[in-house]
Parts: sequence; C-alpha cells; structure tokens
Amino acid sequence: MRITFVIPDSPSVSRFFYSQGMTTPPVGACRRAAAELERGADVAIVDGTAAAEPPNATLQRVQDTDPDAVVIGTSEIHLWTFHGTAAYPYWVDFARRLRVRLGSHVPILIDNSYAKQAWRSVLEREQSIDGVLLSTDVNVSAVIRHVRDGMPAMLRGVALRSVGAVVVPRGQVPHVSSRPAYHLLRDWPLGYGIDRQLCLTSQRDILPVLPILSMEGCPYACSFCATPVHFDGAAVQRSPESFVLEMSQLVDATRIRRFSVWDDTFTLSVTRMNAILDALEQRELKVEWWCFGRVEWVNRNCETVARMARNGCKMMWMGVEATDQRDLQDWHRTASLGDALNATRALIDAGIVPTTSYIVGNVEQTRDDISRMLEHSQQTFDLGAVNVYTLLSPMPGTPVHADLARRGLLGTRDLRLYNGTRAVVRYPHLETEFVEQTFYDAYRASILSPRFLQQHGRVGFSNLAASNTEVDWDAAFQEERNRMLTLERQAFGAPS
Repeated sequence: MRITFVIPDSPSVSRFFYSQGMTTPPVGACRRAAAELERGADVAIVDGTAAAEPPNATLQRVQDTDPDAVVIGTSEIHLWTFHGTAAYPYWVDFARRLRVRLGSHVPILIDNSYAKQAWRSVLEREQSIDGVLLSTDVNVSAVIRHVRDGMPAMLRGVALRSVGAVVVPRGQVPHVSSRPAYHLLRDWPLGYGIDRQLCLTSQRDILPVLPILSMEGCPYACSFCATPVHFDGAAVQRSPESFVLEMSQLVDATRIRRFSVWDDTFTLSVTRMNAILDALEQRELKVEWWCFGRVEWVNRNCETVARMARNGCKMMWMGVEATDQRDLQDWHRTASLGDALNATRALIDAGIVPTTSYIVGNVEQTRDDISRMLEHSQQTFDLGAVNVYTLLSPMPGTPVHADLARRGLLGTRDLRLYNGTRAVVRYPHLETEFVEQTFYDAYRASILSPRFLQQHGRVGFSNLAASNTEVDWDAAFQEERNRMLTLERQAFGAPS
C-alpha cells in the first residue's frame, strides 16, 4: 500500500508572519509517515510549503507517487495547530482538485485542527474527503483498508463516511515516540530553517534549523488557543532521555546543531527541565535551541533559566498577549505586564533573546485602548525583546470563538481570513480598516527595526549576513502583503 502525505502551501502556513521567516518541516505528517513505515506501508511525503510551491506543482508531485491513498495536512505542532484553521479551505480545494485527478477509488483523508473540531460538517459538505483524522493515535493503514476495501475494523481516532454513517470512537494522545520520517522530504534538511530574507524575497537564504518535540498538547487553557482543542486538553510528555537522544541522533545524521523546540509550552516542570539539561550535559551535546515558555515560570526559576542558557538556549518565545488587566483576564492569562517585564529582564540577563507576542484587537477595545497597548508593549522591546503582534483570530472550538458567535460578533466565517493578520471580528467600537492598519504598522515597525534586522537570521543562532542590509524591506513587505491578499481572494473549485 502506497500512502502519500501531502501538505499544500497556504498563506497561513508558509508565511513569515507566524515564524519570523522560519520554514519548518511538517512534523505531524512526518511522524504519521514514520508510524506507517513501521507498519509496513510504502510511504511518500510531498511538502508544498518549504518553497511556497504552486498548487498545480504539488498536485503533480502527488500524482507522480501513484498513491493508493492520500492524507492532506498536518496539525500536530504549535505552528500548524494554530494556523491549520486558515489553511483548511486551501487544503479542501486541493482535495477537490486531487479527486478529479485520482478518481473515486483513492481514499482521501484530511488531518487538520479545524476538521477535527467540525468533522461532522466537513464530511457532510466535502464529498472529496472520505475521513478526518481526530487523534495522533491512528492506524492510518487500517483506516485506508476500511475505506478502500470495506474491511470491518474497530477504528480509533477517525471520523469516516461509511455506508451513510460516521464511525467515531475517539483515540487517545500517545507518547511522542516515532522519530519523524524527515528523510522522505525533498528539501530535508537544508531547505528548512531561518530565512535571512524573512521569506519576503524570491532569493532564499536558509540557515538550517532542525525541529524537535518533547511533548504534545498543552495543559493551559488560554481562551484563544486552539491547541487544547486539537489535543483534547491533554499534555503528553516524552522522557527527557528520549528527547535528548533524538537531538543527538539528528546532530549525528545532519551535522546541524540548531534546534527549534516546537512544544506549545516547553517550560512546564522545573524538575523535567533540569533532567533535560542533565542529559545534555552528560552527552556533552553542544547545541543551540529556542523554545516556547511561560512568563510566570521564568520568574520563578531564574537559576534554571541561566542553566538553560549555558546549555544552548538562545531564544524563548513568551506570550504576553496584553498589557491591560481586563484583556489578560479575557485571555485567561495570569501574568501581568509587570511580570512580563521581569521575565524579559531575566532572559536577557541570562543571555537568552526574548520574543514577546501580543494580541491586537480585543473585542471591547477602543482606539485609545489599542494605542495604549501598543505604547506599553514597547517596554519589552526597549528592554531588548523582539515584539511580535497578531490580530485576534478566534479559532473554532475555543472559548473566545464560542463567546463571539453567541454575541453575533464574528464578522466573517471565511476561514482563510482566520490567520492572525485579518480582522475577523465585528468590533463595537472600532473600524475593521483601523484594526488591520494598526496591526500592519505595529508589525512592520517591529520586524523592520534595525535591532530586529541585526538579530534576525540567528534568533540567537548566528549573526546576520551583510547582504540583508541591502534589501528594500519596505517594498518587499508590501509585495508580500499584496500576495497574501491575492491568495485570499482566489476563486476555489476543482477544475472540470
């Protein structure tokens, strides 16, 4: 059986707004592929995101693999879980086009955070899709045999269209075990990493960085975050030893020593963090890495933070989200702006670059509220952090989405616009154009600041190439913005 896993490009997945110019392999698809290889399947992976590949080129590459079944999408790591919602319409359109090429006998499954949340409506509306993967613990080969051959089976973690009914026993999130099948990627490993040109220019300049996971899910319940939705609120950790062993094996296989730790929250337990650091020291593994952390954890564990820096941690992404206590309460965030400033200082004192992220456009905000938030957020930037902004994007299944839907404040149901760069809320006190322009100006001022350009390309890893100072960033930024808008407006529908 030949199973092809494919990740078509979409603006929300491949663009710099969410990754500061980082292209990362589809870890979820690569992990599923590894599991199916162990089950004896013949597996291919087609990734259209690394080089922003046009859909027709990706379609042809999938067709060339002569698949017995296709799985579209991936939604198992931080970047993909959040932005899988905005990618979903592009991936459904891809499924429709693929169905025309492959015919009705090839099962097509979709692996996507939005589809998991709304699988009933997905299967009712999208006749090109035969099933939705609901869990990481799915025997994809068995699912395909069930769809293709009508074989009776007890299926876990999948929703299927089968004899007019849907079969859905929910699966459980397993331990992170299988090493992802990165070797099946055409551009692995040198095509993934930090783009010194911020993914804005046609000339790619990649500093290779390897992704790695130590856990799946997140135990926190931030009201805007889709991760608890996808992982049913679970957080399953692998052992510190296996995490460091995989890191060591990747270094041996690729000679690359830079890592992005894509756990939604790497800083959960000080005991576990120290065990990871112990393993790094015992192996004398000289690596550089960045991760996602929590403000309050940093403030409680400054000694461990300093030890993280000594063992290669170069950057930590912290969700500050807001500067006003009302907004923080709405987001279910316990740390104040003062806490965020203290954590920023602690990271900088330790030699770790903080990236501090903020949400623009809480539903009750006024112009004065937004201006005040942007002014106060400048404090982390002034301390030396890299500020990152996103517009409020209420993911289906989250408390924020449910509240806004109940109040009739969702301005659009076009999921392509739920990407953190478009205003999708009907603001009682704000104009949509003002919110989007404010976000655009804030983000542009942040990522085109001289200090950001000096730090970017390393995220703590390495100094910037001199050629970056020669780029016309203003023109490149505007060109990229226009490109995204053009993609959002494209007409969908399978060719006849």
